[in-house]
Amino acid sequence: MVSDIIVECIDRRELLDDRLKCLLSAHMNVEIGRRNQCFFVASQGNQVVGALLGLRRSTTTMLRLFKLWTSPAGDRTAISKAIYLELDKWSGPAGVDAWRLSSDRAEDDFPQEFVALLKVTSTNSRGDYFQHWRTETHPSIGSPLYTQTTDFTCGAACLMMAFTTFDRSARLQRGLELQLWREATSIVSLDGPGGCDPYGIALAAATRGFCARVFMSTNEPVLIEAGDSDANRDIIGFVQAELRSRLAERSVRVEQKPFSIGELRSAIRRGGVAIVLVDQVETHAREVPHWILLHSATDTFFLANDPWFERADHEQPVDVIDLPIPDVVLDKMAWYGAPPYRAAVLIEPVA
Repeated sequence: MVSDIIVECIDRRELLDDRLKCLLSAHMNVEIGRRNQCFFVASQGNQVVGALLGLRRSTTTMLRLFKLWTSPAGDRTAISKAIYLELDKWSGPAGVDAWRLSSDRAEDDFPQEFVALLKVTSTNSRGDYFQHWRTETHPSIGSPLYTQTTDFTCGAACLMMAFTTFDRSARLQRGLELQLWREATSIVSLDGPGGCDPYGIALAAATRGFCARVFMSTNEPVLIEAGDSDANRDIIGFVQAELRSRLAERSVRVEQKPFSIGELRSAIRRGGVAIVLVDQVETHAREVPHWILLHSATDTFFLANDPWFERADHEQPVDVIDLPIPDVVLDKMAWYGAPPYRAAVLIEPVA
C-alpha cells in the first residue's frame, strides 16, 4: 500500500550515508554523490524499496529525471506512486517548474505507470526529451542545440545556434564552429586557445548578414583574465579595439551600459536571440567565463541553450537544451570579472 511507503528527498550529497550510496549505486549504475544530484528514497519498514534520481543545475527550474528503481520484492505500482507524490509535493517549494525525461531512455529507466503519473507525452516533447510543465505559462521552444566540441568554442557554438534560429537549413558542422572561433577570439594565452570576444561574436554575425547589437558595460578590455602576462593582456585589448573599429565601419551598434533583463526579453519577443556572457561559478562552481544562448522568454524566466554539458556530472545534451532560468538568477550569473562587467550580443531578424 502507498500509505505504508515513506519517501524522503535527499538533495545534498552530505546527507547520503555510505550504506545508502552503495545501495543506490548498485541499482542505478551511476556514481552517487556527484554535483546536482537529487534522490527520492522510498522505504517500507526497515527496507529501501525504491529510489528516483534527478539531475538539476542550481540555476534552472528544470529537474531531469534520470532513473527510477523499484525493488522486485515490492509493489512497483505503489512504490512508483509514493515517489511521484513526494516529487510533486517537493517540486513547488523547491522551485521546480518542469520535469524532463530523456526520450531515448524513458522506456528503459521508468515504469510505464510512473511515466503516466508524470503526464509527459509526445505532444510536449522536443526531439530528445519529454517534458511536463508544472506552470500554466511557459514559452514555445526556439533554437536547436549545438554543443561545443572544444573547451573554448562556446561563443562559436552559440553563434551557430543563433544562425539556425533564422535559417533552419544552416548546417551545423565543426568546421564552421572553428571558423567562427577564429574570427571571434581575441585571447592570447600560454594555457592554450581562448574563448570568443563579444565584439568578435557580433562581427562574425554581421559579416554573414545578420543584424547584431552589442551591450558592454565597460569601455575597458574584457576577458583579459586569460592573459598570462602584461604583454598578452595588451594584445587582447588591442585586438578588441580593432574588432570594435570594424563593427563601427559596419554600423553595428555598441551600447556601453549593462543590459537589463527587460532589454533581453524585448529583443527575444521581437524574434531575436541573445548570446550572454555568464560566470560558470553559478553552474559548475568554477570562475570561468562562458557564453550561453537565450532564445525564448515568459514574463518571469528565459529558456537557454548551454553549449557545454558536464560529462563528469552525468549530464547529456538533454540537460542543457531549453533550460528555464528565472530572471533573478540570470541577473546574478550574467556578471563576470573583477571588477564585474557584463556583455551580451543581440542577434535579431533583419528588418
